Amino acid sequence: MAASFVNEQAIISHLRDESIVSILNADLISTLPPKSTCEPHRLQWNPLRAATAAGIVFGVLCTSVVFGFTLSGLRNTITLLHESFESGPAPLGVGRPDKADVWSGDYSEIVGEQQSVKPESGLRMLRFLRADYEGKPKPEGSYAGDLYRLIDLRPYGHEFTHGSTVVQASAGFNSAYFPERERYACAVRVYALCAEMVMSGALLNGDSLRDGALATASKAMPQLDRDPRYWQRVESELRLPAVVEFLLIHVSVSNLTKDEVKDAFRGHYLDDVRVSLIQRSPLP
Repeated sequence: MAASFVNEQAIISHLRDESIVSILNADLISTLPPKSTCEPHRLQWNPLRAATAAGIVFGVLCTSVVFGFTLSGLRNTITLLHESFESGPAPLGVGRPDKADVWSGDYSEIVGEQQSVKPESGLRMLRFLRADYEGKPKPEGSYAGDLYRLIDLRPYGHEFTHGSTVVQASAGFNSAYFPERERYACAVRVYALCAEMVMSGALLNGDSLRDGALATASKAMPQLDRDPRYWQRVESELRLPAVVEFLLIHVSVSNLTKDEVKDAFRGHYLDDVRVSLIQRSPLP
């Protein structure tokens, strides 16, 4: 990023210098007297043209400064979360969270290398165990292992520019070897929420996300591969409404095996979860 910014500034500086030289040369040439055989050419100072040239040069300089500021401004990034499960408590197996900055969802555990799967980052990773959680009202037929993280955005409200703030959420998924007839998918979802929805407890209700979220985004990988040597990454992006106050990050693995839906997973893993706020150009 730094190298790119330096290159942009070099281009801006070059364009500025070329503009200045062109303007000054044009002014000098225009003030030369007509060719004469009686005396050599002499440069003549034209106050009006000089003032005009100076004004244009100043405008070029100002434009380059604004241009450079805009380019650098597009890269403003705030890291909200970078989770490799190296420390901290294991996720709570209680469904959706009722407070910020904790992992909760379906049954899972934190493990080290196992079943030929190595953590993508560090020494630990999360393993999805089941597609249900403690006290789930209707666990029958569950096929998706869900994990959630609630993030309070209110401390970052001053960073938002209406229509210009984007949240990016990504996660790495992997699995131990599984039979070819089985099929598993994974997904990353982002929900923009208001504080009232979170504080009232509505977030814990079954269909509240679908009905009450301010905005949502989802990206899925329809089929995980069967090679434990490689992690597969999924990224979801959402342009935030100005009134957003909380984010809910939702990652999941689903058993889509036809006629063989199971509520337990053979060996499916999550690691290196990242969530960032990024300033982008506003929509037209």
